[in-house]
Amino acid sequence: MEEQRELVEALSALPMSEAWTTYQWLDVRQNGIDESMWQMHQNFIHAELLEIAGQRAQALTEYRAVADMLAKRPGSLKDAVVAGVKRTS
Repeated sequence: MEEQRELVEALSALPMSEAWTTYQWLDVRQNGIDESMWQMHQNFIHAELLEIAGQRAQALTEYRAVADMLAKRPGSLKDAVVAGVKRTS
C-alpha cells in the first residue's frame, strides 16, 4: 500500500490534464521494451489519474481494459490493476 500512496501523491501534484501531459512527455519508451507492455503501463497510469480526479467510472473502464490485456501475464502491474478495479468498483 505504500507504493500506491506514493503513486497517488506524485500523480496528484498537478491537475489531471497537466499530470497526464507531463507523464507522457517523461515516459519515453526505451529500446527493447515490449510495445504492448509499455502501452498497458501508460493505460494504467491514465486510469490512476482518472481515479485521483474522481472519475471512478472512467478509471474502472480503463483498469478493466488493462486487466483484460494482462490476463495471461503475471506481475506487479497486474496486481496493481486488480487493486484499482477493486477500489473503483
